[in-house]
Amino acid sequence: MRDRLFDTAETARTSAGHCRRATVKLDEFTRRWPASVADRLPGNLTVAEEKLTAADTAFDAATSACIEAEGDVTGAQSKLNDAIVAAADAGADTHVVPARIRSAELWGDEKLIDSLVDSAVWGVGRLTWELLRAERLPPPLVIRRVGPGSELLVVENIDPFWLCVGLLVEGTTTIGRVAWGAGKAFVATAPSIAEEADIPTRIWYWGDGDPEGVRMPAAAAPIVAAAGLPPLEPAVRLWRAYARVEVRGQGNYSWRTVPSGWLGSGGWAALGAARRLSGRVPQESIGRSVLEAIFE
Repeated sequence: MRDRLFDTAETARTSAGHCRRATVKLDEFTRRWPASVADRLPGNLTVAEEKLTAADTAFDAATSACIEAEGDVTGAQSKLNDAIVAAADAGADTHVVPARIRSAELWGDEKLIDSLVDSAVWGVGRLTWELLRAERLPPPLVIRRVGPGSELLVVENIDPFWLCVGLLVEGTTTIGRVAWGAGKAFVATAPSIAEEADIPTRIWYWGDGDPEGVRMPAAAAPIVAAAGLPPLEPAVRLWRAYARVEVRGQGNYSWRTVPSGWLGSGGWAALGAARRLSGRVPQESIGRSVLEAIFE
């Protein structure tokens, strides 16, 4: 298989001279499968090495050369896929396991699969989650139950999160759970809400009154929707509280490219002073008495 792989890349290189980089030192980027896998395979198969950092670039270049010289995606890339498919099919484990567990089993590198997913070897008819019997699970979102309500409030920062938890436990609102968004981490953790036994009927979000505090939920909203969850909505009464708070860091924050659509007119207007002064209003500026009034 290795010979066929290199022959195809060499043919493509010869036919398309300007793609010479496709095969330069390609043999330096191969290694044997781990013994536990190789023993179950016919012959002595080899696959891309160096954590795909260099190898994936070389194979992508070889594929480009094949496309240009031969008119299709046969050749080096498909030979690599054949080797991976054969190894995956030879595996004894038929259970679906988390991605990095499978990656460590097959390649001896738990993080290699992260590079594979973003490379040309991944896709329909190539390497897939189903083929590897693996799945990528989102990191968990920290959620606290505060009452019987069916709605979820996501709070960006840790201290406002705990303040909201304490106040909502004492109240009788429709919010039954509070989650700590942990800043930008929420973009990754948001899909884990779908793993809850009781899916919330509405999902509210409250973040910092600054450019990133608005950009982040705007980026998370389509991810939440793709997970089959209710829309991610701004907790408008909480966002409106920023209109009554002093703007910090004036002149240090650019709002020019911040999307306003997700926040809506009410929340966006409340940040008018912060936008005009190129500043921010931190979430921690909204104190207990203000939150008590909002949650009544």
